[in-house]
Amino acid sequence: MKKLIPLLIICLEVLCLATSCGEIEKLVLEGTWKSDYQEGFFYCTEKAVFTSDEVQMIKIKYKDKNRRFVWSSEAMAPMPYTIGEDGTVTINYSVGVMKEIAVTDTFTLDETTAGLIWNRGYFKEQMAFEKESNDAAFVNPVRAYEQYLSDVVMYWEPGETVTVDSSSLFLYSDGEYSWEGSGRTVSRGRWVRSATEPNKIKLINEDGWAFDGMDLEYIVESELKSHLHVTNIEESYFDMPPYNFDYYSSWYVEFYR
Repeated sequence: MKKLIPLLIICLEVLCLATSCGEIEKLVLEGTWKSDYQEGFFYCTEKAVFTSDEVQMIKIKYKDKNRRFVWSSEAMAPMPYTIGEDGTVTINYSVGVMKEIAVTDTFTLDETTAGLIWNRGYFKEQMAFEKESNDAAFVNPVRAYEQYLSDVVMYWEPGETVTVDSSSLFLYSDGEYSWEGSGRTVSRGRWVRSATEPNKIKLINEDGWAFDGMDLEYIVESELKSHLHVTNIEESYFDMPPYNFDYYSSWYVEFYR
């Protein structure tokens, strides 16, 4: 029995050391990490903010290389992550309103530089981060949206005929939409998804004269091409109504451009 006591002590020490190492690794991960780079005429800072169970990606564009004058600041919604036995941090999530995009990103710790390597699965790119601070404060995320393009349209407003050469329909994840073109608002309001057919939605106009309501069906032509097809327009003031809105991009792609 006396011979077993030293062995038990050694086992307890190893267990305590393993537990301590796990806590240290966790403390190293939590906080704010950043990566500075130049994108065209802008000087950008990408941030990864880690709490104990979630991570938020933030992108800030500056007008000057000293990063004092902010041009824009956007953030994704916080996302849960997992840590594998090899220390790899994995984030699985999906983005999109009508067109769902499945994304898997990973972070790996670079022991030589005490930094993080972000492997962006969707874009097949890598980015190196360094620790900025131990602070882990989330910010308000952007409104997710999808952008669709339409051709020339003409509609009536009191006392005039409005011609829109090209326009964009933005579907926001919070249930709002905005149809803008040629410096004007064609329509703005709410959209609702069909309870029985999730590929169908209705635009309910709250700002604009073009129509009162519009029914659309989301159609996938191929992996790279899809559109919203107009199936019905209520109380239309269109002379040349649109019949298709071609999918153009999502907020996620724009976020990383």
